[in-house]
Amino acid sequence: MASKESCEVSSDQFSNEFLTCSLCLDRYKTPKVLPCQHTFCLQCLKNYITVLGSNAISLPCPVCKEVTLIPQKDPSCFRSNHHINCLLEYVDDQKAKLAAVEESAMQPSSSTSWIAASHPHTSNPSCYACGESESLTSFCGDCCLWLCNICSKAHERVPATASHFLRTVDMVDKECKEMAAEGEKTVYKYKVANDENCEILQKMLSQLPDMVHEAKVKIDKAGEIACKVIQDKQKNSLSKLNQYHHEQKESLTMKLAVINARNRDLNNIQELLTAVQITDNGYSNQEAVKRIDKELRTVTPLDEIPQSIGDSLSVQFVPNKPHLNDLEHMDIGSLVLTKGNLSTPRLLRDHQLKPVKSVSLPEREYISGLAVNKFADKFVVSNNESVLVFKPDSSIPKRFLSSQSNYVFNKPWGIAFSDKDQEVFITEAGEHEGKGSVTVFTLDGKLKNVFATGLTLPRGIATCGGFLFMCDQMDKCVYIFNKWGKVQKVLKKTPDGKFLFVSPMFVSVGINGNFAVCDNFNCVKIFDKQCNLLFEYWSSFPDSQLWGVLVLRDGTTIVCDWKHGLHQISHDFQTTGLIAVEDSTMKEPSAIASIENGTMFYVGSCYGEIYHVI
Repeated sequence: MASKESCEVSSDQFSNEFLTCSLCLDRYKTPKVLPCQHTFCLQCLKNYITVLGSNAISLPCPVCKEVTLIPQKDPSCFRSNHHINCLLEYVDDQKAKLAAVEESAMQPSSSTSWIAASHPHTSNPSCYACGESESLTSFCGDCCLWLCNICSKAHERVPATASHFLRTVDMVDKECKEMAAEGEKTVYKYKVANDENCEILQKMLSQLPDMVHEAKVKIDKAGEIACKVIQDKQKNSLSKLNQYHHEQKESLTMKLAVINARNRDLNNIQELLTAVQITDNGYSNQEAVKRIDKELRTVTPLDEIPQSIGDSLSVQFVPNKPHLNDLEHMDIGSLVLTKGNLSTPRLLRDHQLKPVKSVSLPEREYISGLAVNKFADKFVVSNNESVLVFKPDSSIPKRFLSSQSNYVFNKPWGIAFSDKDQEVFITEAGEHEGKGSVTVFTLDGKLKNVFATGLTLPRGIATCGGFLFMCDQMDKCVYIFNKWGKVQKVLKKTPDGKFLFVSPMFVSVGINGNFAVCDNFNCVKIFDKQCNLLFEYWSSFPDSQLWGVLVLRDGTTIVCDWKHGLHQISHDFQTTGLIAVEDSTMKEPSAIASIENGTMFYVGSCYGEIYHVI
């Protein structure tokens, strides 16, 4: 039969596994089930809808993102999950029964209730064996009993207890004093630690106003800069309007002057024509006709004067509404909240990293993309211009494209390798915005197909489990494609309409489906396989330039920092910060890759060097 402890543990495990709301991470309270069969607390659904907006008529499921209409705009109208309610009642009943059993077991029986009064420190200590109030002389540690002198001798003679060790009162007293001394040491250590923590907290409290004030000054400065940018754009638009006003006024005034001059000439000719009609003198009429002919020749030609002004003049201003909407949901900056001294170099796998320079490019060109296959072939994208390959047995790079290929790269940036399909994926920005693409090549550099086209500004790329993840810097999103090039998901905005990214540049996917995105060169955002944001990492260095990112097999994330080296984010997000490196030979890391997300990895730098990191 299972013990009470095991029953309690299994009940708790059952509650944690099946009776916990995924929003509040607590036991269900008034569980409501959505049409997608996911269950949440009623209050959690109300809070979730509040975040979406007071006028929300539908909501995406927090787990599977399936959009569901809110019945009568009231989450309490969702169906109650009676199955969950029954399970909750059952678990509560089981716990109540176990508590009753434990309480009855703790009640002393009539035959043993007097034992509690037999301790030598009570007012009337009694011998456990005989029950007499004799002077207690020894304590049996095996039986946890105090005995008088006579019973102690009997205890030593009885075969069942003869092997028990009896301690005298002085021995017990000495042991208690030793334990008290150890306790004093422990209490002293705790007090010292508490005093240190108190001092640290007081120091942090004293520094907090200055840090908040400094952040406020920076926020005000960022707001002023943002306002100035908008005001400059406003002034620029007004300047263009004023210039247009001046030019149109001058043009229309000149045209009007020409029209008026022509009208005066026509009036003069009309007077001469009238005079000819009413005069009978042939000589004077002949002279008048000559003058009329001369005047007609000097009048401005018709082709130089518009016969009709046409449509009425219209001057309008059309606001760029999509960009204004983006501006509404865009923050002026990010508030970085850090705890502890993150600038202190930390260890990775309990030791410092040791970078060993493997190869280097002939020219000092920065590496934006790096991929490594299982044969340790290193595919390199350098200087936003070329794609090269380093073979393991050669330090001289080769052109990736086949010699028979007529294909020409157009601003390549990111590169990823699929060991399963033996394919190389490369992102290209194209000639201008909207001409970006993802191209697929074989290992020997032959063009296989164009995976995606019409992208705004594709950057970092990663592949895992038959899916392709790609950052688009201009569109501020991460595309997730299936193996046939169909978009499965676009990670761009939160349910309340805010952008998830400012400028996503690099991405890496772990074997468990979690993926990390380097955003705007100063932040790394980590998502689970359901695309829920798990963690944001900000460097403790204000001048950090975060580039390449790699999720290792154990879930640790490594980030390249141009300025300071490599950072780590542990799988539980508890250990973050700069990683200790044995020497400073590795400068300005920019790209990172590993063989099938293994424990060993390679790092490319802005100096065109590739390191094998051990």
